[in-house]
Amino acid sequence: MTGLLQDIRYAARQLRKSPGFTTIAVVTIAIGIAANVSVFSFMDALLLRSVPAKDPSRLVRIVAPEHDGGGLFSYPEYAYLRDHLTTLGLLSAHYSTAPLYITANGESREVQGAVVSSSYFEMLGMRPQLGRLFTMEEDSVPDRGAVAILGYGFWQRMFGGDPKISGKTLIINGHSFDIIGVMPQGFHGVEIGGMPNEIWIPTMMSRVGYRGCDVFQPSCTFLGLLGRLAPGRGISEAQAEVATLMRQLQTNANGFDERLGVSVTPALGISADRNYFLLLTRLLTSIGSLLLLIMCANLGGLLIARGKARSTELAMRQALGAGRARIVRQLLTESLLLACAGGVLGVVISLWTSRLLLGFYSVDSEGYRHLFDIRTDVSVLVYAVIVTVVSGMLFGLLPAWQASRTDLNQVLKSGGNTASSARNRSRRVLVVMQVALSLTLLVGSGLLMRSTVQLEAGTNMDLAHVLGLRLRPELLRYPPEKARLFKQEVVRRLRELPGVESVSLAKGQGLIWHADLTIRMALQEKFYSKPADQPEIFYKPIAPDYFATLRIPFIVGRDFNDHDQPGSLPVAIVNETLAGQISSGALPLHQTVLLNDKPYRVVGIVKDAQTHSAVEGPSPVVYLPFWQDETLVDARVCVRVTGTPSLALPMVLKTIASIDSNIPVTETMPLIEQVRGKYTDARVASAVVTSAAAIGLLLSAIGVFGVVAYEVGRRTREIGIRMALGARPQQVLQLFLRHGVVVILIGSATGGVLALTGTRLLAAWLFGVSPFDPLTFLLAMTILFSLVLLASYIPARRATKIDPMVALRYE
Repeated sequence: MTGLLQDIRYAARQLRKSPGFTTIAVVTIAIGIAANVSVFSFMDALLLRSVPAKDPSRLVRIVAPEHDGGGLFSYPEYAYLRDHLTTLGLLSAHYSTAPLYITANGESREVQGAVVSSSYFEMLGMRPQLGRLFTMEEDSVPDRGAVAILGYGFWQRMFGGDPKISGKTLIINGHSFDIIGVMPQGFHGVEIGGMPNEIWIPTMMSRVGYRGCDVFQPSCTFLGLLGRLAPGRGISEAQAEVATLMRQLQTNANGFDERLGVSVTPALGISADRNYFLLLTRLLTSIGSLLLLIMCANLGGLLIARGKARSTELAMRQALGAGRARIVRQLLTESLLLACAGGVLGVVISLWTSRLLLGFYSVDSEGYRHLFDIRTDVSVLVYAVIVTVVSGMLFGLLPAWQASRTDLNQVLKSGGNTASSARNRSRRVLVVMQVALSLTLLVGSGLLMRSTVQLEAGTNMDLAHVLGLRLRPELLRYPPEKARLFKQEVVRRLRELPGVESVSLAKGQGLIWHADLTIRMALQEKFYSKPADQPEIFYKPIAPDYFATLRIPFIVGRDFNDHDQPGSLPVAIVNETLAGQISSGALPLHQTVLLNDKPYRVVGIVKDAQTHSAVEGPSPVVYLPFWQDETLVDARVCVRVTGTPSLALPMVLKTIASIDSNIPVTETMPLIEQVRGKYTDARVASAVVTSAAAIGLLLSAIGVFGVVAYEVGRRTREIGIRMALGARPQQVLQLFLRHGVVVILIGSATGGVLALTGTRLLAAWLFGVSPFDPLTFLLAMTILFSLVLLASYIPARRATKIDPMVALRYE
């Protein structure tokens, strides 16, 4: 222990003697560690964070297969499991993404709510700050028990923190509810990284909060399940029992589909899109690791140069009896001390960068706010310590080992002015590694930047001046005919507004331009043995002027018009991809297709407008007339304006309110913002890779500069002799540029191979650009070659300015 403390004190003294070197080294390693800790914090907040509850280690999620109901369950399935499970002490159901339109105190607004079972709060170990929780009686009979519990923030904003709130009423989606309690401050529900809940209602009132299907039918899957393991029971036991009960339910009851692969997992992290975030996290971890390797290579080169400068000191220590192991330990202590200082600074930097990273996900593509629990907990600190120690060993071991191999006699005879070919080779290898890894990041950055530009520019469409919003008359139980008249009046009034070029309607969740509903398609001339053999394609009901509003060009045919009404001939418009599938030869204009066994005539063909990544193919899409479907109540509205969409929003909202001020108008945002929210992952990947590439490129240039500058310094006498004998400055310049060019060429060749391999990992985030795009590769190599060549030229140019007489006297 005494020896270790002595090494630390000596290392601290040595580092204080070189404040410039120490500062550069600490900042360099801090950036690398900050990048990796930020990525881990991102992963921790999204994938490893426990559900807010008492003793969360005993909580589990029950998840259905993703392809069957999106991992969710119907109420009858929940009720059967609740009544028969023995491995779980409590089981609760929740629909935690319920947009609820609230009217109270003369105000109306949309808030994010949750539909939960009466066991929900008990299972979490939560108690209300005011009032009480749901009772079993309030959660036992459908459509009875109209009571609500408020979130603390909503209670403060809407009711001013009224302590006598219990017993008062509010209107939720047109229904009157009695307020029975308020939850404590800081509780926002159980969805990690989800939309924070501000109000909770019982599952028996699900019809108020969910309109996608009949909530009490076996086929309506909308509930997530959370449970608490019974004492002494484990996840594997619960898994086996759940599988058995699901098989019994599907065998013994009518209306239940076979659902294979139901799993029981710890209640950690996000529940939706988990696999996608795992993929993104792997990419970010790879980028952080590459950046850390570049920085370690850079620091390794600096320490090798520092070891040469300290050769006399190290030789004297050997002369005084220090063995190689003792010198290696001392030098490694210095490296680890540098790493620790960089680690502390890196953790501080990561507090900002991790929030910046998660800030990309703070608002989704529909304008809803998401909440992330970002904190530097024990797991983040442990990870930071591990990365710090590993980094210190990575950049410190090779320089320490080489420095310990100093030839004592040679150093003492030469006065410390020695040059080790092994050290020179090691520095060159480290710089080649930096160049290679930097090129890999630079290529990835170029591909992702072109991809994000392509996303915002759009494919065969123009969203720059389009405003999107959602009309929700269904929340107020508008009958279809009344809703139809309301929407027609909205379109007519909006078209008359100054600055409005066109208006249209569409149906579908999420992005107004992105088809997400599916329908079975068949051709009349083709035989299908059963409906399941018919392919499913995307479809979207749209109103006239939809393509004009989004600027999607027609190839042939016509748009829908006012004659496409209920009772008229069913017609359809297909995109280019679907047209090719219907008919490989001539365009299938006026051809008949069967959609869910109903015949539709194709009256138009438009360009593909659905964005797809490099690993996906273009999607076949059929567009159907919005006004021919009498069941449509809600609608998405797209409005093209001449100016900025956000500035036109107040005028648009005022116009809609003048028709019916009670209708909820939600998800109001420019469509270009919807695109950015939809493809946040591509933007995150682009930002991270571009930042890493910029840092790596700078460090590579510094590394090459150091190699050439070292050669100039080492061969100063040789330069003087050459110039005294008549060598021209251009010849000296070429002599030293050659060192930089060799490093650049070897590094570029190695990096090119790495980039060709690594860009395949980016395919899921590349839109409109190939992972092997030659233009991007060429541009990245040109940027790298130019900057690093400049870094070689500066010290090489300095060599031509050396005075021969001074150089001949140089020692």
